[in-house]
Amino acid sequence: MLITCDTNIIIDFSKINHLYLLKDIFNNVMIANEVREELLAGEETGTGESDIINAMNEWIKVKEVKNKLALESLKIHIGDGEAASIILYTETNADLLAINDLKARGIAHAMGVKIIGTLGILRLAKDRGMLKQVKPLLDELRKVGAYISNVLYNRLLKDVGEM
Repeated sequence: MLITCDTNIIIDFSKINHLYLLKDIFNNVMIANEVREELLAGEETGTGESDIINAMNEWIKVKEVKNKLALESLKIHIGDGEAASIILYTETNADLLAINDLKARGIAHAMGVKIIGTLGILRLAKDRGMLKQVKPLLDELRKVGAYISNVLYNRLLKDVGEM
């Protein structure tokens, strides 16, 4: 399964030391060059993680977006990484786009893009037996600064039988 990931997805899983889940679940993980640049910028400012750099060198494929006009049009409304991720999804016929940004998700949805976010990936991992529990990871995500509303937090725990 081919998944295109936005910056925040990679960072979320890195921060909770579960970046490997993306590879284990999807096998074929791709990011746009703009996402790579954002991740590397995080490395320069001390917010990047060496596991992200290693993953980009080993199993995350980096691709250049071809349709620059579409990219520039989307960048008017959303960030560079989000825009590039959406365009890359369409150019590569990816199975899913992993993205959390609400505005970008709305635009992607309107374009017919199949979307998943951090919480959806955690649910998939639990459903496939790759995780025994998601609650500790949700708590860790919150601890490292990820915003997860109480409604989504409780819904996911209920859906996976942890509440």
